[in-house]
Amino acid sequence: MNILIPIEITDDMIKAGTTIAEPDTGETAWVASAAYVVGNERLSEHAIYECVKDHTGSTVLPRLDAKNWLRKRASNRYAPFDYYLSTRGQATGTVTYVLQPGFYRAVDVRGIVGDRIKITAKDAPGGTVTAEVDLDLFEQALGLYELLFLPLPKRSDASLRDIPISPTGEVTVTVTGGPAATVGIGKLSVGVWQSLIGADKFGGVESGPRARPKSYTYRRFNDDGTFEREQRGSATNVDFTVILESSEALAASAILMQILDTPVVVEASRLPKFGWLNTVGIVTGDLVATNNALSRATISVEGFI
Repeated sequence: MNILIPIEITDDMIKAGTTIAEPDTGETAWVASAAYVVGNERLSEHAIYECVKDHTGSTVLPRLDAKNWLRKRASNRYAPFDYYLSTRGQATGTVTYVLQPGFYRAVDVRGIVGDRIKITAKDAPGGTVTAEVDLDLFEQALGLYELLFLPLPKRSDASLRDIPISPTGEVTVTVTGGPAATVGIGKLSVGVWQSLIGADKFGGVESGPRARPKSYTYRRFNDDGTFEREQRGSATNVDFTVILESSEALAASAILMQILDTPVVVEASRLPKFGWLNTVGIVTGDLVATNNALSRATISVEGFI
């Protein structure tokens, strides 16, 4: 079982070559002391806020002014770095992010919309390529009928692992599609993979892990049997247990404490056939000393939309 410990992306880590500007097309920056009416949307501190009360002359940042402003979502540029896969940094035809996050070993991209993705790691800006993946996002057809008569399904995730470490490391992520197609990235995580089974690779996820898809679609049933439906997002919750040596329990506890209340990428297994057990969400768990030699970690992941 692996957890990607993410690096928090800050302004100075997003470098030239990133194709989404801030403010982006359709976004308007908040200005102190201006006049606003209900429904106005303004960009402030990498987030979009909606005016909920007519006002003028205020110099208080929207983040601190709940009386007048309601946070709606991350800005288009920062959408891949918020909590949600459903909010995407998107553009037409192609979208690129260039990051210099410092020490990192892995890149994970989720919620991808597009036809192709390329992830390139370099030891420094303009330096030597140390790792790279370039792949299309179309899945293999299940059979001849699917190949000939049905549209190929698309995958929405990709990753680059085991990147040689460098203090000046840079990563470029590019998603492309048709010239007029909307492409985007839902979540872009850069960091280091940590394993709960320890350096000796003893133990692992026990048989019987469970994935529970969860829909957030709104439904209201009327007295006559009809119902109203508002389509919303969905997520996958995952539950499993991990066996590890008792000597590794302290390190496992430290990892769980480190990621409390932080959405992370979780891999119950790296095997492609168990890919349905991998998700993004909040991790909770408890550790039990089974005996002097072994411990058991019970893990629950509450998936994010």
